Order: sequence, then structure tokens, then C-alpha cells
Amino acid sequence: MPNRITIISIVSQNNTNHTYTSNLLSNGAAPKDVQELLGHSDVSTTMNIYAHATREAKRTSARLLDKVVGDN
Repeated sequence: MPNRITIISIVSQNNTNHTYTSNLLSNGAAPKDVQELLGHSDVSTTMNIYAHATREAKRTSARLLDKVVGDN
């Protein structure tokens, strides 16, 4: 059984990867580029895990569109 330090290290690495990837995607990085950086064999793996980052970007874009259209 892994010890407490090993578990904390694994969780910390997963959190770091998640933050890194979410920030890349939410700031406009191409999913294919992110997939390659992470070493995933398929872009669908990347997007299935980190899709929430692009969903938030879509919500932000939709709010912007509402603002633009509403001002006319």
C-alpha cells in the first residue's frame, strides 16, 4: 500500500496537470497541441477529461455575444 507522502505526491501532480491543461484550453490553446503536450494518444482523451474548460469558454463567448447583440 502506498504511504501518505506518495498519495499526496500523486494527487498534487494530478492537480497540477489539471490546472495546467484547463488554463491552456480556456485561454485558447488548440486541443491537438494540448493532447500532444500531455502525451495522450488521442485528442478525445484530452477533451473527455478537460471538456469543462472549453464549456466555460463557450459560456463566456455566449455572454459576449449576448452583450454585442443586445447593444444593437
